[in-house]
Amino acid sequence: MTLIVMIDQHPVNEPITAGSLAAREQPSRQEPMAGPSPRYEVTSLTEALGYLIEECGEVQAAAGKTVRWGPDCYNPELPPEEREINRDWLLREVDDLEEAIKRIRAFLR
Repeated sequence: MTLIVMIDQHPVNEPITAGSLAAREQPSRQEPMAGPSPRYEVTSLTEALGYLIEECGEVQAAAGKTVRWGPDCYNPELPPEEREINRDWLLREVDDLEEAIKRIRAFLR
């Protein structure tokens, strides 16, 4: 079995086998954040739209990498404590997008 792992958004030149991947430190599954930081509190329609657009882009990036590299791949160049498999990254970004959607709805109603 050959796994492809991304490094800095690019594939490794040499395939990594299941055995060599097991030898590397595996990423931990991260718990979702409790919510956005207070510094991201939205106070206007323009800010809400900006937040929505930003989160759409982040979901797009996470979904694209998940399609391209697979849901269980991660960036091995990141320190072990920062590694996150694509599946978890995508779920985190979808949660953030759902929060942005709630905020934009509040301004549009």
